[in-house]
Amino acid sequence: MTPEVLCDEPAFPTSDIWSLGVITYILLSGNSPFVGATNEETKQNINFVRYRFEHLYKELTQEATRFLMLIFKRSPSKRPSAEECFEHRWLLPTDYMIKRRERAVFLGMRLKEISERYHSQNGLKHWDATSILGKGPIARSNSIEEELTI
Repeated sequence: MTPEVLCDEPAFPTSDIWSLGVITYILLSGNSPFVGATNEETKQNINFVRYRFEHLYKELTQEATRFLMLIFKRSPSKRPSAEECFEHRWLLPTDYMIKRRERAVFLGMRLKEISERYHSQNGLKHWDATSILGKGPIARSNSIEEELTI
């Protein structure tokens, strides 16, 4: 959830860029970037953009770290557009960056662990974004369309 949505402010196209950053962080670390010990701590981490670089894989390039730093901005107007993300050095198809990315090898065990943690914490309940706001769980649906709305 973006800081603006968390604070009941309007969402912008760059709100989706924040989500891209969260997914990128998870893939590059095997951890959720803003999760805290409690819902309140998680909300604070999101609102103050507090995340840890030490959770990122050691083999990660400096360009990937800079990409995350570019995306995780509190103000939506300071986040890059989708076009600007595509133009970031880390994603460019230059020989240099291709070789750097090929040398980085990540073990999938962390991603498996985060998946198992997520499913064990939720049990038979399906949590949506409103659960972080204290509005509670919603019933799990058998419909795949409804399951995909997290």
